[in-house]
Amino acid sequence: MVRTLEDIFDICGKESLQVMPVKVALAQFDVLNTALDSCWRNVPASLDGLERLMPGGAKSDDPVVVGFGGVRLYQSCRSALLKLIVSLVSTENSDSFRILWILGDEAEIGSGLSDLKVPLERAFGEDVKPREITRELAIAADAPFSGSDRERLRRAFVVLDRLRRIPKVLKRGLLLADPIGRMPKYGRDGRLETPFPPRLAVFYGQLMQNQRVALRAVYHAALTASLFEGEDDIVPSCLIEPETLAKISEHLRQCKTERTSQIYLARVIKAVLDYEPCARHPDA
Repeated sequence: MVRTLEDIFDICGKESLQVMPVKVALAQFDVLNTALDSCWRNVPASLDGLERLMPGGAKSDDPVVVGFGGVRLYQSCRSALLKLIVSLVSTENSDSFRILWILGDEAEIGSGLSDLKVPLERAFGEDVKPREITRELAIAADAPFSGSDRERLRRAFVVLDRLRRIPKVLKRGLLLADPIGRMPKYGRDGRLETPFPPRLAVFYGQLMQNQRVALRAVYHAALTASLFEGEDDIVPSCLIEPETLAKISEHLRQCKTERTSQIYLARVIKAVLDYEPCARHPDA
């Protein structure tokens, strides 16, 4: 079991490392010996232990920094030791974001690690733990955002899902196994876009752009009016049945102008009749 920095030093002399080349790791302990003699050996192999030995906020004139010959070598050595501790020692009680950054960098998961903490804390609060962020919470937090702020938050969600693929991350309980996945789409009016059911999706795929806009509005109005459930696999003609169309028209006019509502309804009616010639015309 790894308890002290000396234990980490012993591992570096016997095993290959993922986080950095063995020669680089051993060089850090040579620097420690020169700067601090042997007082580092029994320091606990933890982030708290490292902070007591080599404070992160130490200044250039602090004795501990002077012993390293300057801030640059001090911070370089401290950063390397931090990576070794995170890679080799369980650190559940430490800053989860910092640990995830180091493990993600070690696993070379790609960009985005440096912009993980800020957007997530903005969305969930400064006390948020990454392992607490489920898909349901992510969708709820994402809804109020828009534009670049939403894009930034969603990139953070993608990074979390990439981090889940790292065995150490799951083994240490830093994240839950279930991914957040793709975020829902929102219309220009900010409302959630409900995916079309299969047969309506096929119909949608054959429409021109202006007809697609109209169909999305009409279908959303139908769901708002509780005429269908999102999982109902309706055929297009269901939308232009006389009684259904009247209720859709009523709800559509609550969020669109009279003229826009008429245009959308006319486009959908024509598109459905072209697609299903035998469909019942609403004026029949």
